[in-house]
Amino acid sequence: MEESDSDPDRSVLINEPSRWCEKSSSEDNSDEQAELGDVEDALQRFRSFKNEHSALVARKNHKFNNVKEQKQRHVRKIRALENAQINKTLSFSCCKANKCMKAFETEEIKKWRKPFWEKSQDKQRQYLLNAFALSLYYSRETHQRRFSFSVNGKAVCHNAWYKILGISHGWFYGLLRQYEEGRASGESNRCGVTWMTSRMRIAIVWLKRHVESSGDRMPHEDRICLPSCQSKNEIYKLYLSDCKNGKIDFVCKASFKQMWRQHFSKVIIPKQNKFTKCGVCTLLKHSLRNTQDVKEREKLSDKRKVHLEQQCAERNHYYANRLKAELEPEKYLSLIVDGMDQAKTNLPHVTTISKTEQSHYLKSHVTGAISHGHRRVFSFVDLLQWKHDTNLTLNVLLQIFLRIAKEKRLPPYLLLQMDNCYRECKNKYVMAFASYLVEIELFKEVYVSYLMVGHTHEDVDQFFSRISLKLRSNNVWTLPQLHNTIRSSYNPVPESCDVKVMFDISGWLKKHIVRPLKNHVYPHAFKYYLDQKDGKAKMLYKNWADDNMWENADDPDQILVSSPTGIPDLLRPRLGGSKQEVDLADLKSKVDSSSARMSDADLQWWETFLSDEGQEAEKWDEITDEERNEIALNNWPLEKLDKFSEKKKEQPKEMERQQGELKKLLEKQYRFPRIIAGKKRKTTNKPEAGSSTKKKVKSKKRGRPPKQKK
Repeated sequence: MEESDSDPDRSVLINEPSRWCEKSSSEDNSDEQAELGDVEDALQRFRSFKNEHSALVARKNHKFNNVKEQKQRHVRKIRALENAQINKTLSFSCCKANKCMKAFETEEIKKWRKPFWEKSQDKQRQYLLNAFALSLYYSRETHQRRFSFSVNGKAVCHNAWYKILGISHGWFYGLLRQYEEGRASGESNRCGVTWMTSRMRIAIVWLKRHVESSGDRMPHEDRICLPSCQSKNEIYKLYLSDCKNGKIDFVCKASFKQMWRQHFSKVIIPKQNKFTKCGVCTLLKHSLRNTQDVKEREKLSDKRKVHLEQQCAERNHYYANRLKAELEPEKYLSLIVDGMDQAKTNLPHVTTISKTEQSHYLKSHVTGAISHGHRRVFSFVDLLQWKHDTNLTLNVLLQIFLRIAKEKRLPPYLLLQMDNCYRECKNKYVMAFASYLVEIELFKEVYVSYLMVGHTHEDVDQFFSRISLKLRSNNVWTLPQLHNTIRSSYNPVPESCDVKVMFDISGWLKKHIVRPLKNHVYPHAFKYYLDQKDGKAKMLYKNWADDNMWENADDPDQILVSSPTGIPDLLRPRLGGSKQEVDLADLKSKVDSSSARMSDADLQWWETFLSDEGQEAEKWDEITDEERNEIALNNWPLEKLDKFSEKKKEQPKEMERQQGELKKLLEKQYRFPRIIAGKKRKTTNKPEAGSSTKKKVKSKKRGRPPKQKK
């Protein structure tokens, strides 16, 4: 009975005894002594009633848009058929002869009006347009309009006709003008279009920017969660404050919330975020709820504002890096890497499961990455053959480099965004790996950034949410089907593949890392570059990515004491992990329990997979060191990549001529000589005393001497 009490329909049934007691009492003498079957019958009746009620509500909502029009048409119809309104029409002076109205009685006009006013507005317009087509003509002599209207066989002028019909002067002449312009259909052109005010558009833009800078994209659903320490009322206050500071018109709170429901239905403020649990946000929310002191609440609100502005600034820094790579993909490589919740992709994944089947008997894990400048999405699937630590992250990065490289070269600047987790991403091995990439000149500079703890979900988590959404309605029995599901879940199409080998990169770098190395988990931004003096990689860091100055700019740190040589060792794969290695015989029995629902191709894949895994385990038991080194050499990605290059592309001669001509035109455009107005005397600079400058002697003109005057 405890499970039945948790049923929401059952709780509604219990809370409404007045509605259901009569039905249940006919089956049993007392509700208190009702058997479980009777309660289930009553519950079934309630559910059927609930479904009928939902269908009725849906039908009413479907007709909601036409209710207003129907009410208005009903009011106009009643007014047009009133005797007082018709008598007022009969007293109207229609034309010079003024004899049109005298030929009609009140009941005759009412009878003639009624069919017209029972039509919809579209049909009324169509009736008028048809009447214009039959009765309108133009005089040959004066080219003026002429009408030949009649009511019940009695000729009337056009003024009497539309008055007897009960329509207004503006409606008649407005539709007549549209008819002369070529309108032939009476259907409305508006189609329910509503115009949005400028204030509402500004509110939409403001909320969109706020969501982009403060929202976390959930990996398990297609939603964006704002910090749980806020509420819609508090966000409206922020919007109101920004509008008042900028002297901008704003919408009221009710319109703001309505706009939120209509345009941002996927943006929510959860009571408690399932994935992004920020300790500061949670404590601030709790303190604000339990504090009534006005001054204390103001202090807490200011602290919350500073906290949210800081996480917003960190997110904006990430967006700036994305934009750099999108604008200059040949110069910047922007990557974000993260792991998906492994419970979502375990195999087989079925939407409905029977009691005889044992679901999720093979665990799998997806590591996702997005390259923004190249607009490529990557998915790497492993079956937990190796420990999920720094080695998995670094091996995935090397595989991404190998796929992105063009002609074995990568862009000179790497902008890497990682999860703020010290176990996999924020540790000394990642720092040493970034330094090594700079020392071998694979990149000129490497920038590694981390978002604030509790606010780390970004576009890669949105990619994971699309995978989860696709898996909700699709059965996945095999690993190839999982890859196909991932490829069909996102745009651009992800490049999904298996993790084949794993190098022990952290063990390879460990003995070359400087000691001691402490407090490196606190900063949020790191820069690695090559010092030209000693040829060693140096590291700079900032506490926050939006800080202006690097903290150790005067004395950069060196992470690698010496450069590692050779190739890292290969790690042995163990299906399911070293602690919980999968028993292949047990796995085969679990597959057999679901074989009735699998296709022949799915069963064939599982047989091949189990056979290959058994052979792989035997191979690793008998492998020699030489064979292992050969496998490592063939699969080590850095051997297949060259140093970065910043050589500029040679421009064609035509482009050089164009640039030369453009330079001349720009020089001419920005050349502004001094304005000269009238003739000005040349200023003679008198030599100072003691100077050695000589006076210029005016030369005599050659030719005949001038005539002397008598």
